[in-house]
Amino acid sequence: TGLLLGLTLPPGLPLWMAFVGGVVSIGIGKIIWGGLGTNMFNPALVGRAFLLATFPTAMTTWAV
Repeated sequence: TGLLLGLTLPPGLPLWMAFVGGVVSIGIGKIIWGGLGTNMFNPALVGRAFLLATFPTAMTTWAV
């Protein structure tokens, strides 16, 4: 989950935002929605969708 989330994030994103996305991915995407192996949604993309909804400018700026 962490690797997939990291590969979908822009390179200039602050580390604390990536950490928040990881917490949401594991906390909501894995634990609440299905547990281990029976996830309703891909946990990494749940974290990415959360980050995109919360920090739209940071997530859509791909400049290095």
